[in-house]
Amino acid sequence: MSGMLVDRTKSALFGDIIFLGLIFVIDSNDRARIDEARQELHRIILDREMKEALLLVFANKQDIPGAMTPQEVTDKLQLTQLKDKVWFVVPSCATTGEGLFEGLGWLSNNVKSQPQKQIK
Repeated sequence: MSGMLVDRTKSALFGDIIFLGLIFVIDSNDRARIDEARQELHRIILDREMKEALLLVFANKQDIPGAMTPQEVTDKLQLTQLKDKVWFVVPSCATTGEGLFEGLGWLSNNVKSQPQKQIK
């Protein structure tokens, strides 16, 4: 029931919008919930409104010893299974700002390079 409500609310708020990008932040130190994060990410990114969306994943908390590497995050999120999706995983640390400019720069450059569709 709640999924139907979310879908109706999303349609009412956004209409037929195509999103250009999604920023997904992962706690790289939380191995216990990475499967839950993967399921949620795939549910979101495979939605029809996200068809054209670029995917930027911040692998956050890289300052913590034992945090998953960007390659581990890529594998655990099964990003290679997202066919026809352009994605990028950036190691990051929210407290220091590490990776922020790199990730947002990538997103900005790639959104600019995508052919823009005219809105009627």
